[in-house]
Amino acid sequence: MTRSNSVLVITFLLMLSTIFCSAEPESNRFTNFYKVSPDTGEDLGIPTVAKWYHDDSYIYFEWEVEITENFSRGRKLSDQVFDRCDWLRIQLVTSPSDLYAYYFYAFPQGHKYDGIRESDMRTPNDWNSRYSYTNTITADSWHTVMKIPFRDLRYHGKAPYRWKVILTRYLHHEDEYYSSPYATISQRQEFFYNGHDIVINTPLPHNYNTTIRPYVLDNYNSLERELQFTEDNAGLDVSFQPNSYLNTKLSFNPDFSDVPMDTESDLSNLRYAPTFRENRYFFVEDLDVFNISTVSFYTKNIMQPQWAGKITGNDERLSYGLLVARDKEIVDDSGIVTNPDDLYSAVALNYKAGVFRLNNSVFYRRENDSDNIMIQTFPVVFTGRNSVLMVRNLLSHHSSGSETTSDYFVFAGYEHVLNDLELQIVAQNTGRNFVSRTGVLQQETGEAGYRVQATYIKENSGIFKRNESTLLFDQVFENSNYKFREHSFNIGNTATFKNDLQVGVNGGQYSIFDGEKRFYITNGSGSLSYTRRGVWGAGTDYYAADNYIWSLGRQELYQNFSGWAWSHLTERIYIYYEINYIWYDNITPEEQEYFDREFVIMNTDINYQFSQKMYLKGGFRYNNYSMRTYDYSGSYGLFLNYGWEFIDNYHLYLGYNTREQNFGGWEPLHRTFYCKFRADFSL
Repeated sequence: MTRSNSVLVITFLLMLSTIFCSAEPESNRFTNFYKVSPDTGEDLGIPTVAKWYHDDSYIYFEWEVEITENFSRGRKLSDQVFDRCDWLRIQLVTSPSDLYAYYFYAFPQGHKYDGIRESDMRTPNDWNSRYSYTNTITADSWHTVMKIPFRDLRYHGKAPYRWKVILTRYLHHEDEYYSSPYATISQRQEFFYNGHDIVINTPLPHNYNTTIRPYVLDNYNSLERELQFTEDNAGLDVSFQPNSYLNTKLSFNPDFSDVPMDTESDLSNLRYAPTFRENRYFFVEDLDVFNISTVSFYTKNIMQPQWAGKITGNDERLSYGLLVARDKEIVDDSGIVTNPDDLYSAVALNYKAGVFRLNNSVFYRRENDSDNIMIQTFPVVFTGRNSVLMVRNLLSHHSSGSETTSDYFVFAGYEHVLNDLELQIVAQNTGRNFVSRTGVLQQETGEAGYRVQATYIKENSGIFKRNESTLLFDQVFENSNYKFREHSFNIGNTATFKNDLQVGVNGGQYSIFDGEKRFYITNGSGSLSYTRRGVWGAGTDYYAADNYIWSLGRQELYQNFSGWAWSHLTERIYIYYEINYIWYDNITPEEQEYFDREFVIMNTDINYQFSQKMYLKGGFRYNNYSMRTYDYSGSYGLFLNYGWEFIDNYHLYLGYNTREQNFGGWEPLHRTFYCKFRADFSL
């Protein structure tokens, strides 16, 4: 073969390799983005290109976008802290019929933020993956490559895998969201089917995914001036994922010392015991498989577990879960048990087919000498594109010695969305002997009732960015004879103007039956706030009602004036402050011996971000609620948490936590310094 012929052959082979090996399939490339908020559907006028590809371990999304002089770079933040700036987002749907999507953000400053969009369109960020991305930003372009490991995703079936993806670009200066393809949360369950098709034809390897996280903790009690290091100062978390649809987690003596202190709130006149949002990662991740409510299973009942284990999995038709935890017995200095070592467990088996879902769960609590069982069936039917029907059935069984009680709780609901109008109709019935020891019951037993709520939302109309009006009415009866007990009626409107000023008004009436007499309560509120996007925000609220005071057995005028403000003082410092001033009219001196007429509640949080791997977070909690009978006049709490990932996957935590109460003088309940070391090993 002559030299010229050889050159021609090589050139021809290179051309073939370029066409057949390197060409990017058009289905892997997305260029059309449409405005979804404000929802006009118009094209994004700025060049934006995204494409995807994969290897055996990762799926990649590569963006090339043009930026303008209005491009907002944001701040240097630690992972899982949202930033108000320009951003890019991937929503990956690995099983559209399961109605959830993984979401992953890319910010100009490089920190990570991910989570799972749930079937009700909420986007909690409790789930964390090991995705990563790289940025290259010039004067007129932003190039990023997002790298998502397959082992962090749940999917079932065999190749070809058929997934969906929705891509979003947000322009901070214009406050506009653009989506490819056109997909909005108003589409409800159809949202998860409306993404671009992603087809992976090659089988993905089932790699064993094991993570081990040991920790060692040292406490210094400054009141007793001693180091407190026992067997409780070390723990271990183990996560094992043998395939793409099964996940196992074990936690021995989990530690929550770096979890922020709960915010202070008004607990002076509560009808039922308060509940608090769960913020411990072990009890949040994958908990949706159990379909819990606070009535069926309240994880905050598990105060300080000795150990806990969890198994969750799913396939094309079924999903299942098992949770077991043993609480830790805590005894105070006087020998009184303040927290028993109860045993908790939950088992779930769910079935899905087309528009039908069925959850079956059993919850159990072994408490002292009693056994508490809650059985739940929860069918859900999506009756249309924007409507859903659901029924939650609970059967409680409580046995203590020779005494046994069983009864029911039934909740039925229907939701329908028609353009800008959302309608909710709810009915429920509770047996007189219903007991919820696995959860928390915040209502009377032996009651039946219904609630109707209509919400009208209009976006980008005239001077309004968003205008939301709500009408609510409900009634409660005795379920034995349908005798009227209580009712409520409320109407409200919240308007957000295009300059980010927000004004809200609300008013209504409700009644309370204390077992002997019915009290009618009129209430009204107003709110005003302003947010300068990404810089600062402030607002105030006023609420007034002739409240029923449970400890006094009568009504009195109640007023609550609150104010709040937040600000990014610098690129690294964020501060939030709120104050509530609460007062009642005409509380007699005798009543003030055990019920305070006037008091203040304050909460402050401040974060300082040294770098993406080093932070300092602190907070202050205060109230001056007083009870003269006990010579009590308030409390305050202070916490500081410092975190540093000094080497990849090796973490150091330092902190201080104190709580003090005023009984004729400030008395500390505890003052504790801690030092914790944690390592993450992935196998």
